[in-house]
Amino acid sequence: MNTETSAIPVDRPPLPDELRGLTPRSVPPDLWDAPSMAKTRRGCLIALASGFVITLLGLAPIMKTWGLYFLPLAYLTYIGIVIVAISLWYLIRFWTTGGNLRYVEKADAAMAQIRDIQIDESELNGVKSYTPRFSVIYEDAALGESAQPILREQVLSAPGITADKLAVSKLRFHAGDWVPVVWFPGKAETSATLYDCLGLNETGIWTTEDSPALTPLWLTLVLIGTTGFFFFCLIWSLWAVGAYSPIETPPTTVIALSIGLGLCIAILMAGLIYWHGEYEKRRATTALERNLGDSPSTSTATDTPVAKTGFFAKLLGSVRGAFMLVVMAAGGVLLSSLVVYELMVTANALFDESAGEIEIAKIDDLIQVTHNGVFREYKIEYQLPARGELGQGLSLISTPEHMSTLQFDTAIAIVKPGAFGWPWVSEIVPVRHIVDEK
Repeated sequence: MNTETSAIPVDRPPLPDELRGLTPRSVPPDLWDAPSMAKTRRGCLIALASGFVITLLGLAPIMKTWGLYFLPLAYLTYIGIVIVAISLWYLIRFWTTGGNLRYVEKADAAMAQIRDIQIDESELNGVKSYTPRFSVIYEDAALGESAQPILREQVLSAPGITADKLAVSKLRFHAGDWVPVVWFPGKAETSATLYDCLGLNETGIWTTEDSPALTPLWLTLVLIGTTGFFFFCLIWSLWAVGAYSPIETPPTTVIALSIGLGLCIAILMAGLIYWHGEYEKRRATTALERNLGDSPSTSTATDTPVAKTGFFAKLLGSVRGAFMLVVMAAGGVLLSSLVVYELMVTANALFDESAGEIEIAKIDDLIQVTHNGVFREYKIEYQLPARGELGQGLSLISTPEHMSTLQFDTAIAIVKPGAFGWPWVSEIVPVRHIVDEK
């Protein structure tokens, strides 16, 4: 902070209406819907909804079993509760303190003149960002109206912007422009900031050709719930691979049906992503036309650029992005097909109400392995000699307690026919267990 004796020109523009008058000021109700306020509320609600979804997933009875194989799943309920608690705390704190509205209510304000602007470049994890720094001069009447105001000259930083956004954006301000500056009384050196950086008005410090359009909150909440559902289905599918897989490979028609349904799901998800991108594109273009229409520097409406938003548009903008799109499409089809197939396998097992038949099983190996301290593998590798080659190389997911009961190479397999006619092994038990029951 530096002080100067030269006076600021008296023909400076007035402060925004909400910053005029003595503190504490009354906050206009419409400021509660300002961009930064809406963004904060939105973030809290999204985190809160995510916490509830995670908590509900953690309360599912199957999670206790899945936690044996993927350790974080054992603590999913606690993770969700912590997220909910933090979100509620932050939301309550936001409502009680008012967030950035504290500057409107309690901060001193003055119109500052920009003397110089510099944009500093930085890089983190390969991502470049650019931070504007404004050298401004303003009057701080810290000693009261009867005393001579302090003339302050400071360098105020604005939030950084990434390289891709910088390519379609430009600063609204230039050297010589006037901007409102706010700071808390007696703390100008540490709390002074440009009012336009607080997100309490629609303009901000950047004019961009690619105005971001927020996804509607209801759609975001639906996506969170859908993501939780697909996550559950995916984990269930991975579980079904070891718990319900048929002894024999299902008919080719079943594989084809799974691939077809998986392709339909992948197309549906791609359509939703495309629709969402086009929705954002329309919103961004509308906002851009409105902003440019209000700008005195805009000559004609035909100069309005087209907003370059949308998931597919960004990927197709480069060879690397197009390659990623192809890989994601193939992965989406394969993953969706796997989920559909394993859900059919699950239905084949869960809808099978038969008692099953007893077959001799030869235990090849009992596997207990922990991968990277997170993934654990408990698996019984066995064979059913009576089935010849079809009974070779089989495996069944297990638990440490169950595996400890298999002390011999020979055990009993309970084989069920399956609701769809795909035989599967529901359980492998020690021989003495069958003898004791009889």
